[in-house]
This record gives sequence, C-alpha cells and structure tokens, in this order.
Amino acid sequence: MNEVVLGVVVGGAIGVGGSAIVAWIQAHYSQQQQSRQIQHEKDSQLLSRRIEVRSKYLEPLSSDLSKAYACLLEYEDRLVGMLVPYYKDEEQEEIHLPEANKVEFTQILSEVDSRYEETKSSFLMVFKGLGRIADDELLQRIRGLIRSLTGLAREDLAMRGSLQSSTTGQDFVYDFGAIHKAITEVQKSVSFVQYRIESLLAGVDHGREQKGQHRQQKANPKETELE
Repeated sequence: MNEVVLGVVVGGAIGVGGSAIVAWIQAHYSQQQQSRQIQHEKDSQLLSRRIEVRSKYLEPLSSDLSKAYACLLEYEDRLVGMLVPYYKDEEQEEIHLPEANKVEFTQILSEVDSRYEETKSSFLMVFKGLGRIADDELLQRIRGLIRSLTGLAREDLAMRGSLQSSTTGQDFVYDFGAIHKAITEVQKSVSFVQYRIESLLAGVDHGREQKGQHRQQKANPKETELE
C-alpha cells in the first residue's frame, strides 16, 4: 500500500472516529438537557401545587392583615388629631394639657379608645389563622409583629396611667413620642409580614428572598429591616 492510499485510509478512519465522538457528545448533551427539562417541569408542577395550597390560608391572612393595618392607621389619625391642639412645640411630641381641658380630653380619648379596641380585635382575627403556617420565617416575622403590638399596648397603658394619676389642679404634660414610635414599629412589622406572604405566594424560597433583601440593603444602606 503506497503512502497516498495509506493516507486516505488513515484520514477516513480519523474522520469516522471523530464523527462518532461528536455524535456521542451531542447525544449525551441532549440527554442531559432533556433530563434537566423533565426535572424542571416536575419542580414547577410541585411549586404550583404548593402555592395553590398556601394561597388557601395565606391570602385570607394577608386580607385580614390589611384590614387590621387600616384600623391602625385610623386609630393613629384619630390620636394625632386629638393631640394637635395641645402640642407645646411643632417639632416635639410633648403635649401640655391645661387642667381646664382634662375632662374634654378624657372624653375625646374615650372615642379614640373605640378605634384602638377595633385595631386590637382586628389583629386578634389575624392571629387566629396561624395554625396552618409551616414557614418558620413567616412565623418569626409574625412573632415580631406580636412584640410590636405588645409594645404599643404597654405605651398606651403607661399614658393612661399617667393621665389618671395626674394631680388635680395641675396641667397634664406628657410626651407621646413613645406611642407614635410604637405605632410605627407595628406598621413596619405588618409590612415585613406581608412581604414574606407575597414571597411565599410567588414561590420565592428563603435563600432567594434573602439575596433580594441583601441587594436592596446595599442599594439603601440607611434602611434597616425589622426582625
């Protein structure tokens, strides 16, 4: 066999072998792609079923939470409206209530009380539906909401105790800054819970949500989230 013929034979063998290797790689890659696609479809179906199950109790929870939040805002509006005439300084939250206005102030406060009681009842409705929640992160945020509500109740009770113990014949001076701060903490807690509910209904797991929050914090370094 001369060199020309040998070259043709060897070249043909290499060509056939190379084609076989390429075909095997393509087939292997195709199988991997198909396997990943099948797994992706299974994961998507499972996630859809989980979201469907979650929605049955998370959507009512979110709705009840929105109603409670609306009650809180109305309570805050009524409280601020009651206090405005008695602020000593526009930039401070300390009120100066003359002795002559104590009776009137107490009567108006009783009207605000109804909004506060409605707010508490609304949040109690929210907490009645917690038995089905299996997400630890959501439960943690709800516990944070309960703590903030407890803080608001404590500040409200302290204000009333101070008013009741106010000496007859003297003006009533009280700093409502603590109550307003407590209300703000409740509002933050509600938003934090709602964000987690939205994430669960969107199928976002904890890791992806944490990454998203981390990016948001880097973009807004002065903002802090409520734990």
